[in-house]
Amino acid sequence: MGKMLLCAHRIASVPYYIEQMALNVYSLEELCHYLKQNIDLVEPSFMEEELIEWVDGELEMSALATRLKTLSARKDGLADFIAALASGCNYCTKEEVSSMRRALMEFEGKSELECRKIRADRLLQKKRRRSCIMEYRKILELPGVSGEFAGNVWHNLGTAYAGLFFFEEAAACFGKAYQRNGNPLSKSQQEFALQLAKGALPGAGEGGGLTEAEEPPEQVLEQWKEAYVRRCEQMAQAGKELNEEKAEYRIVTDYLKDIQLLEELPGEDLTEIRSVAESVQNLNHMRDEYQNSEKKISDVQFVQMQQEEDEIPDAIVRLKENEAYQSMVKKDMNYLEGEKNEWHYNKMELMHQQKTLKNLSFALLFLVAACMAALLTMQLSFHMDTTYAWMGMIFLAAAGGFAIFLKFSMNQTEIRQSEVNMNRAIVLLNKVKLRYVNVTNAVDYAREKYHVKNAYEFNYIWEQYLNELKEREKFRQANDDMEYYNTKLVRLLKRYRLYDASVWVNQSSALVEKKEMVEVKHNLVVRRQKLRSRIEYSAQCIREYRQEIERMLKKYKIDTTQIRDIIASMDQVDAG
Repeated sequence: MGKMLLCAHRIASVPYYIEQMALNVYSLEELCHYLKQNIDLVEPSFMEEELIEWVDGELEMSALATRLKTLSARKDGLADFIAALASGCNYCTKEEVSSMRRALMEFEGKSELECRKIRADRLLQKKRRRSCIMEYRKILELPGVSGEFAGNVWHNLGTAYAGLFFFEEAAACFGKAYQRNGNPLSKSQQEFALQLAKGALPGAGEGGGLTEAEEPPEQVLEQWKEAYVRRCEQMAQAGKELNEEKAEYRIVTDYLKDIQLLEELPGEDLTEIRSVAESVQNLNHMRDEYQNSEKKISDVQFVQMQQEEDEIPDAIVRLKENEAYQSMVKKDMNYLEGEKNEWHYNKMELMHQQKTLKNLSFALLFLVAACMAALLTMQLSFHMDTTYAWMGMIFLAAAGGFAIFLKFSMNQTEIRQSEVNMNRAIVLLNKVKLRYVNVTNAVDYAREKYHVKNAYEFNYIWEQYLNELKEREKFRQANDDMEYYNTKLVRLLKRYRLYDASVWVNQSSALVEKKEMVEVKHNLVVRRQKLRSRIEYSAQCIREYRQEIERMLKKYKIDTTQIRDIIASMDQVDAG
């Protein structure tokens, strides 16, 4: 019994589509399982942007997505890319991750042709013969495939055909391989395949076959018996596919009959059907436009707006007012800051003047002392009359001293006034700063809460939300109308006993426009022709296989109930 593996990571709501295998995966574990089972099919194109976005968006593994994006930028980063992807969960063991990495590193430094051959060879080793045959055929169709390389591809193609018991095809492939690579092994394999195609055992002699009296050894007989049982089972599977092809052929034929019936309807009936089909087509077009239109608001923003729909208009108004108040307070704050600096610079200038006045007073005192000394010397030594000189000196000294004192006193008064004004500006500035901090906190909270940069953006998102509401309502109404008109169209078509009336819901354009109907009819005719060719080819192959198996059963007297049952079922397929 197998064991259950629980997904440890998020399950994607939208799957990742692997086009090569027509497979949807919903989790990282599923993706790792695909890589583990099909590592030989992984190509550099697997490192696509769509996969990285799926890992980031749907699985919400941003760290892994970032690493994958870095590795995808490298030309030789496929092995590391897959190893990082497989290491993102616990599905693969370290040994398995290393094994996948080694398998991909073998492709590094090789040409595209060599890489494709390696992939096909690995499919052959795993006995996935049908897949490897298709891959070898694609390689041989590429330009530049020649020489020994082409010979090796033909040889491996022959090996794959031989594994499916298509000995004639295998012999032809081995022959083409020998012509190109000159390998004796290809020649010997061609001879063996030709003997097997004739119903002979390889190495049975120059005649190649067995005479009526000869019987193969018991061990070989058992091997042949097992081999032909497997081949019969393959033919039974081919018969099942043939039945499916016949069923599909009948369905396509019924669709063509429906088209013919619709084309032959009376004008009034056809007009009514076209009217309803045109409504369906228009509604489909409307829905497609909505689904393909660029979204101006994210789903997260839409949900938030929807949850707080009643509060949003007031919140927008508050944010606008707060931003306006914030701008006004900031201007006041800048003004008060400038006024404070202005009074500070005025105080510093006055203090500088006071220092200069002190220096002038000392200079005046020194000058008066010098003048007094000179006058005393003149008076005492030279007996000169210095009365007027003393009077002039005393007057000038008194005038200069008074001027210095007066200016000094005025400066002191201005300094005290500057300090008062500066302190007043600081007090006002602190009050304004407090208001600015409060309003800034309110603005930042609103911006962070609603994920906007400003009130303008907030109002824009609100308007887009209202528009989105209208569009979603239109989409819902279109869905309701679509259901009504789909039901009406099917009901109208069922009047004429069509094989499948509901299929025309998705082909409404063909009911409206003749060109579209001609295109649908043409595609069905081409499809039926291809099915007919496939049915004829499959039936012919089954008949040939049946004859060959009957001949081998008769020749070597191999008869089992299992083989007879399979042959009987093949007869029923051929009869159908």
